[in-house]
Amino acid sequence: MKIKLILLALLLTLIAPPITAEDREQTPRDFPTQTALQQTVIPALSASAVAGRLRGVDVAALPPPDVPETRALGDVETFWASNSGTFDTFEITAELRAFAPNVYIWVEQGAPISYAQAESIGIAFDWRIYPQTLALWDHQPVAGLDGETAVHILFAYGLGAGTGAYFAQRHTYPEEVVGNSNQRNMFFVNLSAYGADINSPTMESTLAHELQHMIHFYVNPNQDTWLNEGFSTFTEYYLGYDSPHRYPRFFFSDTGNQLNTFGLVGTNRAADYGAAFMFVTYFYHRYGLSALQTLGEQTANGLRAVAATLDAIGAEEDVDALFGDWVLANLIQRDDFADGRYSYPDDLPLGGLFPTALMTGDGVATVSTAGNQYSARYYQMDALADADELQIHLDMAQTVQLVPVDAFAGDWMWYGNRADGSNTTLTRAFDLRDVDSATLEFQTWYAIEELWDYAYIVASADGGKTWDFLTTLQMTDDDPFGNNYGVGYTGYSDGWIAQSIALDDYVGDEVLVRFKYVTDDAVNEEGIVIDAVAVPEIDYYADFNADDGGWVADGWVRVDNVLPQSAWVAVVEYDADNAPVNVTRWQFPTGDTWRVLLHEQTARAVIVVAPFAPVTTIPADYTLSVSAE
Repeated sequence: MKIKLILLALLLTLIAPPITAEDREQTPRDFPTQTALQQTVIPALSASAVAGRLRGVDVAALPPPDVPETRALGDVETFWASNSGTFDTFEITAELRAFAPNVYIWVEQGAPISYAQAESIGIAFDWRIYPQTLALWDHQPVAGLDGETAVHILFAYGLGAGTGAYFAQRHTYPEEVVGNSNQRNMFFVNLSAYGADINSPTMESTLAHELQHMIHFYVNPNQDTWLNEGFSTFTEYYLGYDSPHRYPRFFFSDTGNQLNTFGLVGTNRAADYGAAFMFVTYFYHRYGLSALQTLGEQTANGLRAVAATLDAIGAEEDVDALFGDWVLANLIQRDDFADGRYSYPDDLPLGGLFPTALMTGDGVATVSTAGNQYSARYYQMDALADADELQIHLDMAQTVQLVPVDAFAGDWMWYGNRADGSNTTLTRAFDLRDVDSATLEFQTWYAIEELWDYAYIVASADGGKTWDFLTTLQMTDDDPFGNNYGVGYTGYSDGWIAQSIALDDYVGDEVLVRFKYVTDDAVNEEGIVIDAVAVPEIDYYADFNADDGGWVADGWVRVDNVLPQSAWVAVVEYDADNAPVNVTRWQFPTGDTWRVLLHEQTARAVIVVAPFAPVTTIPADYTLSVSAE
């Protein structure tokens, strides 16, 4: 029979106390890469600034775009659009079918959308979506390049098989900066996905989603996509649409999907949306609208923005403790347990997740798997009515790599960092005045979102006023989306590759050499690293093991590629009526073996394993062993 230790059950607590940073302080160990990543600000991309430096565009001298003094129904204009599936950028001729103070509704010529349909969706946007979305995020209207605060919405076909709608930063810039810019605040709706019935709550929800993206661009243009998508999906929910009700189902289909990344090749895009929505909605439910608006105003990115907001509102928990609460809330979903911290809004239909069955009754169960960072897996043990305790052991490495490759020479290398809508640089001066020839040699490894993000090497002989592209055979000038500023790396190196570039054009002078990594609005891969950089003719060689080699970084980080690997391990006990009766939680690696004396009412238990490590998308391999006695 189960031992009825009432006092012990109370000590284990029916209401789990908040876990703070002090509660889970680990044995001190120096992780310089983690510290450097935390301290480094990733510069946001300004396409105008990059075009000025790399293309010589004098943005300040550019005339404003030609804008009609008045517009009338039936006006026809040509727009640039893209198909994300075929990597094509093309022109679309569209007709103005409706307009209001806050919106212009453009429809591709030939699309079966009437003026009455366009007027109806225009009124919905003008009267409801636009003012309510701005109010939610506490923002004022922002004028586009055309001087108008009204938003242009283009309904067109052929925007990509997996695309419903999109906002793209490039259309906010002059065409001299981004050649396929429409030079206004606008977003696109794919009629190939939605059909011609544009008067529906689903369409209104989509327009609210894209409007949030446009608004947030003017607040933080390089916010992590996962958090930005969380803001947009939450906007749909907050404005009262039913479309977001599908997001919990998307997420619960794959709770092992990493929270703090989005859209990587081979991942579950629907679960990406679901996780982002669930986290932002949980944050709102727990801390309120004012705290969410504070989060939306952060210039820090991703989980760093969440951490900064928790500090600003005086929360007891740090961001990793909040993550631990969130993974439990996704399981428990009860506002009448543990002071309500494991709950969601009552008006949100959640459904449930389905833990993996470990075993029934006494015995030992073992599971080995790879767990994504900032994700959770749930394992259920049934038939525990006669058990007194659980013994749990987690075998997991205490460190994880930042990028999936060892340094080429020694332990250290330079890392271009990763964020969306960003522009990081690594620069060094070389004195070539006393040589007749010179060569830049280095090793590089990269995984860069193909044909969307690019890394460049450029040189300047005039102190940085103008820059020339340095090229290798591995680079490309392909530019299907207008994101390539010249010739650069994109795609995957598939291992370290040796590179050699002649600097003969700069001998007899001092030259600046710069590595530059530029990312677009959404999705980023591991990025680029360099090592073993040399200019043999002047006896320069740096493997970065002793120091930075004289390079000046803006967003790049010198790393040893070692990060601390942590994990939350929790046991949630349920009674025979499936009500939670107790939660116990620990952090790995402060321990790796734990003993739980079960509550007298416990009939089953769910063991939760949630790995987390900063920045990296490399999973944590682990073996979980559980026994019931």
